[in-house]
Amino acid sequence: MKLEIINPLTLPAPRGYAHATLANIENILAAAGAKYEQVVKFGVYVLQGQDPQIGFQAFQEKWGRSQHVPTISVLFVAGFTRPDWLVEIDAIAVLPE
Repeated sequence: MKLEIINPLTLPAPRGYAHATLANIENILAAAGAKYEQVVKFGVYVLQGQDPQIGFQAFQEKWGRSQHVPTISVLFVAGFTRPDWLVEIDAIAVLPE
């Protein structure tokens, strides 16, 4: 399997990170030629001390109505690069070669 870093032109140029592991999952999937149904895993990262329901709620608002339910991991983290963030969500999608 080939690893490809996706940085869509619709997002600001990254500085030291790839958008494919941070924000704007729908744009990233589209830029990679993928659809939501090809997501096999979501990671929901919640700021330590916050209610994990915040992470679940953010996920449910965006993808909770779908019949496609990939693996979901919820992890607590000490902090994010932006101090005002409470939740971060990433996704892993598998594309046919």
